[in-house]
Amino acid sequence: MGFHHDQVGVAVPEHLIQQGRRNLVFLGARMHQDRRAKQRCDGFLQAAHAAGAVAKVAEHPDTASAEIGSMLLAEALRLHPDTDGIACSNDHIALGALFACERRKIAVPDRLAVVGFGDLSFSAACNPPLTTIRPSGDLIGREAARLIEDHLNGEKPTESRMIDTRFTL
Repeated sequence: MGFHHDQVGVAVPEHLIQQGRRNLVFLGARMHQDRRAKQRCDGFLQAAHAAGAVAKVAEHPDTASAEIGSMLLAEALRLHPDTDGIACSNDHIALGALFACERRKIAVPDRLAVVGFGDLSFSAACNPPLTTIRPSGDLIGREAARLIEDHLNGEKPTESRMIDTRFTL
């Protein structure tokens, strides 16, 4: 039950490229342990390259935080100064990137577009509001509860299947 993280990765560069962005960087933390963030990164790179965009990765081995996001943005811009679109492994990284942009007087989204993942509570309150991916956590919870209830009532699944709860950008 859930959604395909590689498809999240595909959706983000498609969105950025539709906005005219061509030099993209994925900012990620702890991707050596977080296989879902790694899947999003892999989908991002594949889709961006397939569309003819330049796509790079800046990653940090520590746990995601706003501080790490700020550091990763600085690294990305140092190594790839033409970067005009950033995808972040989660909203904490994106928040740090937004803070770094504000300190550097980089206009978001005019000069640099930033996309997060998770739709955390602060995403709408950021200035500017953070573009982010919203997983369908409420639907995942309802479906999980329904399946547990069915199991407790003695119902046996007739087949193994994936329940795709999708996501929203």
